[in-house]
Amino acid sequence: AAGDRWRACEKLAYQVRQDDEQQETGGEHVSDVTSAEVMWVYKWQQETGGEHVSDVTSAEVMWVYKWQQEDDDIHGPFSSSQMQEWVDMDYFKDGIWVRKVGEGNREFYNSKRIDFSLYVD
Repeated sequence: AAGDRWRACEKLAYQVRQDDEQQETGGEHVSDVTSAEVMWVYKWQQETGGEHVSDVTSAEVMWVYKWQQEDDDIHGPFSSSQMQEWVDMDYFKDGIWVRKVGEGNREFYNSKRIDFSLYVD
């Protein structure tokens, strides 16, 4: 789980770096990373020594979740394989609300409608 969390951080940090580079050259955003995700990445980088992380090679989809649709508290990001593992363990028995990382302010969907195994490398 810690490795999945680390890879999630790396992937999100890579997306933030891409956006930063595009803005510096006058280009548009590459991804739909939210400002909350950007702040989370910068906080994570400070906690890990402030270093930029390596480029991400995994194409596995990353997810954030919240327990209730009306909650403001968002957890993640987590890999598709981690999310599937939790589903298999019946951790989300009553379902949670999920969305892919980088989808900005799009709505969250009930996890019972998502087959996370389809998104695993």
